[in-house]
Amino acid sequence: MDWFLIVVGVVAGAALQLLYMAWLARHMFHNELAHQKWWKLARNVSVRAPAILIVDLLPGRNITVGAKTFIKGDLKLGSVNENRFFTSVRLRIE
Repeated sequence: MDWFLIVVGVVAGAALQLLYMAWLARHMFHNELAHQKWWKLARNVSVRAPAILIVDLLPGRNITVGAKTFIKGDLKLGSVNENRFFTSVRLRIE
């Protein structure tokens, strides 16, 4: 009886690992497809497409929400589509 429970546990563990690996592969593949779609769209733009880069240099704080609020309140910046907002990686300045 003990060997049966061990075999069932090993098989269940292996099945869970395979499901998790399949989920990770799907997630990574989906991100890659979205990235390729964005680049294809960006390359096909024949006119100037405005974009906004938000650079956050304050460690431990997130200024993205405040910056987006400011942008929406501005007449010219408010017309920029939100999928053209980019946020930089926070840099650690020592």
